[in-house]
Amino acid sequence: WGKTLRHKLAAMDPDLLVDYHCGSNLDQRHQLRSGALDMAFVTGEAGLPQIARSFAVHYSVGWVARPDVIGEITRPRTPEDIRELPLIFYPRTSPLFAPVAEYVDETRRRPNARHTGNSAATIAELVRSGYGVAAMPLAPIERDIVQGLLIEVPTTVHIAPLDIRCVHLNKARKKLTEEIFELARESAQEWCAAHPRYTAFHDG
Repeated sequence: WGKTLRHKLAAMDPDLLVDYHCGSNLDQRHQLRSGALDMAFVTGEAGLPQIARSFAVHYSVGWVARPDVIGEITRPRTPEDIRELPLIFYPRTSPLFAPVAEYVDETRRRPNARHTGNSAATIAELVRSGYGVAAMPLAPIERDIVQGLLIEVPTTVHIAPLDIRCVHLNKARKKLTEEIFELARESAQEWCAAHPRYTAFHDG
């Protein structure tokens, strides 16, 4: 929904200069401490206090793979089934690393290749290239799934969705920041309404 927000900001004030910073929870924490960010949207695992009147976007997380990697699907796959496949992991600093590692019990002997990507975009490209199976927020790759380039693998056990919400508003620019926050709320709500398959908007 960032693209929607950019359009709304441009319509509000064509001369307004807004910088966007995309990074991990860890990276965002450092940026917040240094005062470099006026606003931050992160997961609950970031360990940052949430602002009042916030909103959340829940992103469904599921296992995906190329058709030739996963093969014919005749039944939902168990965690043990998933564990036997070549897998693509997030880095240890990611909020998705622990749930995925626990899901496939990575403390045991690994039966297949294990790859690591440093971002969701990188992992998506690794999946598209056939490196293996990954647990991903499904909204960014919805088009790949609809077109049949990737398959959402049905499983017997699901991974909890990612809950993304605003945790910081710069008080030094209170009026402008709150205006942008409200546009962010509108953008997220509109985007979730247009993409209900893998996202849900929650106010408050």
